[in-house]
Amino acid sequence: MKQPLNRAKAVITSDDSVRELLEMLRHLPKEAAAALLKGANQGAQILLGLAIKERFTGKGPFPVVRKRLGVRSGRLRRSLRATKAKVARGVVSLSMGSSVKYFGTHEFGRKGQERVKAHNVKKHKVRNAFGSGKTLTRQASYRQAHLRNANHRARQPLQAAIKQHAVRVFGVSIEQALIRRIEGRSS
Repeated sequence: MKQPLNRAKAVITSDDSVRELLEMLRHLPKEAAAALLKGANQGAQILLGLAIKERFTGKGPFPVVRKRLGVRSGRLRRSLRATKAKVARGVVSLSMGSSVKYFGTHEFGRKGQERVKAHNVKKHKVRNAFGSGKTLTRQASYRQAHLRNANHRARQPLQAAIKQHAVRVFGVSIEQALIRRIEGRSS
């Protein structure tokens, strides 16, 4: 069963000139609207690539303030997707996210209790046990299911990439798509 995307959301505010441009685009023919959507979709893919390159790479763990995630298996990085852009009431919208369960925890944080399944613990060594400087060996054991308090701070790697690059990337992508549409039509 395919899980829904845990989506990162960032609202891009703009000045009056961009609002005027959007108002003009509302009255353009459907061909221009299609070019606008195509540019937005291309921009989303470029933005995801930048996010992966800058915020989902490297050997972690990184401090929360750096808004980066280190790579362990690459599963989260491979699962990042963007939905197709849609126009509703003159607003172009799309979302980005992942279907990986723990993406939401890293992107938005979580506070409260979380369930820990029953599990076996292998025999292992504990260095400097109780501050004594000695190494103790813990025997294998079984841990029952229980609840633990969790306080995961939001790292926001995708939101940070969106805030950093979205205006520039979407502006260029949409502009190029509109230019290609106009040149293709005039030739």
